[in-house]
Amino acid sequence: MEQMTLRRCGILLHISSLPAFDLCFDFIDFLKDSNQSYWQILPTNPVMKELSPYKCYSAFAGDTRYIGKKRADIDYEAFIEENQYWLSDYSLFIVLKKHFNNLPWNEWNKDIAFREKASMYHFQNLYAKEIEEENYKQYEFYASWLAVMEYAKLQGIKIIGDIPLYVSYDSADVWANKPLFNLNEKGYPKKLAGVPPDNFSKRGQLWGNPTYNWGNLKEDNYRWWKERIAHAQNLADIIRFDHFRGLESYWEVDEGEKDAVKGKWIKGPGEDFLEEMKKSLKNFSIIAEDLGTIAPEVIALKNRYRLPGMKILQFSRDIYDRNTVVYTGTHDNDTLLGWIKSLKADNYGYAEHVLSYMGVDIKSNDEQMVWDIIKYAYKSIADTVIIPMQDILCLGREARMNIPGVEDGNWKWQLDFSMINKDIVKKLRDMSKNFSRTPSSKLALQKQKDISEINQDQLLMFLEGRNFNSYEVLGSRFCNIDGVEGVLFTLWAPNAQSVSIVGDFNGWNPDSNIMQRHKVSEFLISFIPGLPYWSAYKYAIKGFDGKIVLKADPFAMHSETRPKTASKAIRLEGYNWSSEERLWQQNKSSAYEKPVNIYEVHLGSWKRGEGNRFLSYRELASELPQYVSDLGYTHIEIMPIMEHPLDASWGYQVTGYYSVSSRYGTPQDFMYFVDCCHKLGIGVILDWVPGHFCKDDHGLYQFDGTTLYEYQDMKKRENQNWGTAYFDLGKNEVISFLVSNAVFWLDVFHIDGLRTDAVASILYLDYEKNKNQWDPNKYGGRENLEAVKFLRILNEALFDRFPYIMSIAEESTSWPLVSAPCYMGGLGFNYKWNMGWMNDLLKYMEIDAIYRKWNHNLITFSLMYTYTENYVLPLSHDEVVHGKKSLIDKMWGDYWKKFASLRMFYAYMMAHPGKKLLFMGGEFAQFREWNFNESLEWSMIDLEMHGLMYKYVRQLNHFYKSDHSLWELDHNRDGFVWIDANNYNQSIISFIRRGKQERDYTIVICNFTPEVYEGYNVDVFEPGEYEEVFNSDRGIYGGSNVTNEGIIKSIEKPSKDKPYSIKLRIPPLATIYIKPII
Repeated sequence: MEQMTLRRCGILLHISSLPAFDLCFDFIDFLKDSNQSYWQILPTNPVMKELSPYKCYSAFAGDTRYIGKKRADIDYEAFIEENQYWLSDYSLFIVLKKHFNNLPWNEWNKDIAFREKASMYHFQNLYAKEIEEENYKQYEFYASWLAVMEYAKLQGIKIIGDIPLYVSYDSADVWANKPLFNLNEKGYPKKLAGVPPDNFSKRGQLWGNPTYNWGNLKEDNYRWWKERIAHAQNLADIIRFDHFRGLESYWEVDEGEKDAVKGKWIKGPGEDFLEEMKKSLKNFSIIAEDLGTIAPEVIALKNRYRLPGMKILQFSRDIYDRNTVVYTGTHDNDTLLGWIKSLKADNYGYAEHVLSYMGVDIKSNDEQMVWDIIKYAYKSIADTVIIPMQDILCLGREARMNIPGVEDGNWKWQLDFSMINKDIVKKLRDMSKNFSRTPSSKLALQKQKDISEINQDQLLMFLEGRNFNSYEVLGSRFCNIDGVEGVLFTLWAPNAQSVSIVGDFNGWNPDSNIMQRHKVSEFLISFIPGLPYWSAYKYAIKGFDGKIVLKADPFAMHSETRPKTASKAIRLEGYNWSSEERLWQQNKSSAYEKPVNIYEVHLGSWKRGEGNRFLSYRELASELPQYVSDLGYTHIEIMPIMEHPLDASWGYQVTGYYSVSSRYGTPQDFMYFVDCCHKLGIGVILDWVPGHFCKDDHGLYQFDGTTLYEYQDMKKRENQNWGTAYFDLGKNEVISFLVSNAVFWLDVFHIDGLRTDAVASILYLDYEKNKNQWDPNKYGGRENLEAVKFLRILNEALFDRFPYIMSIAEESTSWPLVSAPCYMGGLGFNYKWNMGWMNDLLKYMEIDAIYRKWNHNLITFSLMYTYTENYVLPLSHDEVVHGKKSLIDKMWGDYWKKFASLRMFYAYMMAHPGKKLLFMGGEFAQFREWNFNESLEWSMIDLEMHGLMYKYVRQLNHFYKSDHSLWELDHNRDGFVWIDANNYNQSIISFIRRGKQERDYTIVICNFTPEVYEGYNVDVFEPGEYEEVFNSDRGIYGGSNVTNEGIIKSIEKPSKDKPYSIKLRIPPLATIYIKPII
């Protein structure tokens, strides 16, 4: 089938909206004249009395209203033979419907309703003539429609057909294939399909279709579905799969319910189904209708098979993915004009906001507003745009095709051809040409004589802050133009007087390769034939100020190794991801109810080679993933590896945002590293720095002689403490640059998450500034409103494409809803570092145990707010540098007490709600502060207490992974219950962590003093037997071995709230875990 990978446009008009079937040919002529490529129709099956193409008597047969005078030349006998697998049942079914006065098949005589052989034989003979007549009608439909398809093909028009997931109960499909559906012994549906309450219907939609018996379908390798889709492929070039989300999970309602409110989600066949279709059907490709209540699993399934999804501008104006079909509306929506009028009538202010977002002036006339929205769709990044014919004609709600939930009056609108005039044709032609959607448009990088027009639409999107794949068109890319191999350079430098490309291929001569202005004048472009792979280059930019500066390419994907600063012309292709990697991507799921234990690492100092040299990505891949896996971690978080000139910045002052640091190897080498991590089940998170950048001459600062990437206002531009410049987050092009960069790492390198650095510095105008160094926003506040908007755009774009990533904010203030979705008023991250917990606990652990009772709130306060965000508990690199001391050295007391305290602290951290993070070296209690310029002190593991700490951390991590109660309800208040938060005199706290299962819980007791307590009472909530399952004071870890051996029996006590308790030995400076014996 047709692949939708070109920028194209089309029109949605069902055949029933044509006054006569033979007008199909006239409509195709109109499509061709208007530079359209697609005609989208609705299902062509025989409809019931409601006229809905989604309620039909067959999923295979054609609607005999669609029989025309022109017929394709096909043989009747061949047609009958090729379609016998469905045709004989359908024709008999239609004849029987007439025989039984149109009653549903389950109200026919039982013998024929259940297809008893004798009864089938009787009716087949009785109505042989009528059956043959029905066969011939289907032949006429088929020949008529094939004639239309043949004509459309000659005119360059592709037909987009439609397959509904479900079929009607009273259909030949159900009657002839009862075991494939959820029916009871009497043939009635046991379960009905629908959707839960949504924007269309407050009570949901109960469609009445029986759900499938997917088990029976699978036993037959989905034969019926293969036949259905193969048949549909004969009748269309592309298929829209209606209710695609039902393949992943579907809403099922018990028979007898009056609406869909009380349904439930049932897991669908998903990947198994799609794999079987892909394997068995030639060129299997569909448009996934992914509207309504869409779970991340549905998006992941769609993305896994690279299926284009749908965006309806009436619902969502943000379009981030090229692999999308954009509509102004569908058959279920009001027309654009009707929608606009409803918006204005309901809430004029909101209507103005929504329309202005699409560049529409609410004060303009109706026709102008409609065409401005169509223009917004055309200029979007989406590969395909489909506009309903009613919107092209600027018709109101009287032309609406269907109102979901309303049975009468739908599906009757018909096109008045006299309304199609030359002005409409010209508008469509011009718009398709202006936004590179004409049938003759070429993909970027194909042969084009005038390179000044290459990628015009995507460059315009970059300027509008909406191109989040800009790395595909900007920078240097190897390509073929007019049969010549070379490198195409595209640069955003709107204020440059002139730019040339200099490099080792032209002796760094600024007069050799001068760039020309693109038709989109903010950009410059140049093609250098035969440029060698790996060539070093820079841009010689004569800036607005007249100075010539050599700049690295902002979109370079590799760079020279420091201290050199040139960019490298390379291809990212060439790495073959392993089969395990593909399985990793397929099995991704949300982190919320999974164990997440992150090992933070600086690649340049984790381990070094001989002569203190850096290890390469491949050398690291041979050791680090296995080391982390053995220790029981789930993720690696890597400090920034984007190219940076200064080792001492640790990667946080970036010059090459798209360039994997060459200190450790090539992009393909880093892909290998990620691949090796995924093979061992280790996720990879990257530190990412979108707030500020360094001001080195070859970098982004003053790029074209003006403040291009940074703020023009000096008060907003300069970070005096760090010596860096802040990105201008109010500039559309910077938004395109940064969001594309985040997408780049997730897309190209298969990264599993991003930790956004220094979010507070982005959010606050006065961050680390004196009063005279900042100005308030337009409301008089200190919030950077542009930054808030940027972060929401960023996270919406990321989760739209990568629903299972971790987007983590390093945000150190009390800004609300950092990890809440944007639609709830949040910033859109799904995790936030809990800096408050970290600071309180580290402060507390340094206090002499004698005085800890007066600071008890430091270990309990975090539970007051822990459920206001989705938190990660970080013990990061920032806490073990600059004189802060290492974690072990922060601990109070003598040598033994320091190790006991750190063990106790780690176990408390594992039991506290939230995901976990530990910086490298903490696993074996390195005493020395971290030094970026040398390896960790690996020899310390050979020392007894450090070796025992390593063993302890390994066992603690593996215990954490195996015990669901410690992570399954991390972000649910039901997952934590205090037993005693107030024992400040003894500095002991006790609490319960719960899992999803009723008796899956862990009792946690933490003693923050060196005292041992015998017979210590701990309240429990149920009688029974308990056991100690983990103790940080065990001798095998270097502790004093104060343990609770054997079975611990509960004791009844006179208390209504807590009627039971257990007596325990409480070890010194220790955490213990107790669990019920089940």
